[in-house]
Amino acid sequence: MWTIIATVAAVIVGALMIGAISPAAQRLFTGSSTGTATSEASDIWTNARGVWGAGGATGPISYANVTNQSAIRAGAVPSQMLNGDGQTISGPWSGSAVTLASYANGAGLQQTWTGVPNSSCAKFAASQQVVAITINGTEIDTTKNTTPDQIAAACTAPTNAGGTGTLVFGYRDIAGQ
Repeated sequence: MWTIIATVAAVIVGALMIGAISPAAQRLFTGSSTGTATSEASDIWTNARGVWGAGGATGPISYANVTNQSAIRAGAVPSQMLNGDGQTISGPWSGSAVTLASYANGAGLQQTWTGVPNSSCAKFAASQQVVAITINGTEIDTTKNTTPDQIAAACTAPTNAGGTGTLVFGYRDIAGQ
């Protein structure tokens, strides 16, 4: 009889501990994914700049024909983001994806990140040194003193299903970026 009571008590205590630990583990995982996304976005920009931008092998700056496929073939996308089909670029969050395109008539690179959790949005958005950013359809003016409140408000605006949103970064080959 005591064995059954002890087993039931252990199961209850274990369930309570898992319930208490689970949110902390989720925060740790989400934070880690945000750091990963920050590094991956910066790596894509740095690598693309080495191919198509200032000092690249292609001559004058021109991102006019950049696509996921061309960036993958050029080695501009970190390998952990690839699924092997030659065109899909995945973000670190479940269901997240990245689409690359030309920005500013070929003078820069655009990265569109979908499936970014609301809990990671503001930190990820603020991590990139860009000339333009759109968060869930709201353009953030990077030429003015953008406040964290503006970024946070755009991140928590109505978003896609599941508490995720879309960030569009515009990078350009200019000094200091």
